[in-house]
Amino acid sequence: MAVGRVFLWIGIHPIWARMAEYLRHVPDEAGALAPKALVVISGHWEEPVVTIQNNPAPPLLYDYYGFPPSTYEIKFPASGAPAVSARIAELLETAGIPWKYDHERGFDHGVFIPLKVAFPKADVPIVQVSLLASMDAAAHLRVGEALVPLRDEGVLIIGRRHDLPQYAHANGEHAPRPQWPCRE
Repeated sequence: MAVGRVFLWIGIHPIWARMAEYLRHVPDEAGALAPKALVVISGHWEEPVVTIQNNPAPPLLYDYYGFPPSTYEIKFPASGAPAVSARIAELLETAGIPWKYDHERGFDHGVFIPLKVAFPKADVPIVQVSLLASMDAAAHLRVGEALVPLRDEGVLIIGRRHDLPQYAHANGEHAPRPQWPCRE
């Protein structure tokens, strides 16, 4: 199921009602206490080393195309969590895992679309963490192991799967894939 792209259709296309219902219960499933923060390892962000979003007020990255104009006006004003970013850096450093900060990156659609459904008040701070561009499974497992202490610190860790979206205009017309602004 291509989660990121279809969540734009929640409320429009009934086939995704079950997924939306699941997401609405994520906070309940996370435990009795609301999470202090969310750490989302995004399948839509790859870097040579683990990269930690460290932006107190991340904008939204509308990293999709071919949808109705209203989908580019979606708002999700969740804050970043610089203290959690620092804690992630500390845990990775202790584990000997190379990392860097990104002070500019915003939330991509793999973060803001599902979390807008799960946490509609946008009242839980979020830190996005990249995947490794190498896609080295063992390296990703080491990252996960390094982040385990966050669970006991009240942080909900969410892994987002990666898909290779083949977007088309909502009216059925196909458009060429745009050149996304990227930083090396």
